[in-house]
Amino acid sequence: MCRSLSASKPILVAGLFVLPPLADPNPDLYNIVKYVHTWTAWACGALVSGHLLIALKHHLFDKDEVLAGMLPRSQK
Repeated sequence: MCRSLSASKPILVAGLFVLPPLADPNPDLYNIVKYVHTWTAWACGALVSGHLLIALKHHLFDKDEVLAGMLPRSQK
């Protein structure tokens, strides 16, 4: 959201409505916000990928029930 504000772009929510601006646009802040946003996105992607790889390692190589314990159980 801060990136949109600093770039003077409207914030569209799910294609339904536009949020009103919460602060005045600040183009000087754009590069800092873009940098933080980019690295945060990459870090989140790395965490998700790491969790996926470790869960597959447990399932394929360790042959334990860690992955099965994370999956929802089917109701019979």
